[in-house]
Amino acid sequence: MLEPVRVTVHELSVTAFDGDSARLALRVSAGFYVRALAHDIGQVLGMGAVLDALRRTRSGAFGLEHAVGVEELATGSRTALTARMLPLAGLMPELPGIALSPDLATRARRGLEVPGEAAGPPDAALARLLDEEGRLLGIARPSARAGFLHPFVVLNYT
Repeated sequence: MLEPVRVTVHELSVTAFDGDSARLALRVSAGFYVRALAHDIGQVLGMGAVLDALRRTRSGAFGLEHAVGVEELATGSRTALTARMLPLAGLMPELPGIALSPDLATRARRGLEVPGEAAGPPDAALARLLDEEGRLLGIARPSARAGFLHPFVVLNYT
């Protein structure tokens, strides 16, 4: 059995109800299990309840407007699909981005700690490491050494 974790329900509304089934719209924090909510609702009502369908409409900063449908993937041209791709540097926009000098970018590409002022905000748990051109090099977390970040995800551009 999984240990309970604290999650947050930002919004929950019943959008349809016909006596046998309900349709809900939720905005919740990471780690929220919608299937568990269906089960818990059934328990409170004294009956069984299951999740019939689930559609994620947003994950972090990305919504359906960024999605590419299966049909487009199957029939779209390489040029059209490439145009829909988001640059890696745009991923995880909630993390602070740290632009590195060429020397520090080389260190980060090798998985070595990034020292000094490039270590970013002292309270940041994670940071995006960017080269001088704004390309995402990797993701770093605070090192055991104060004032340093350790790249734990490193992207290799060829």
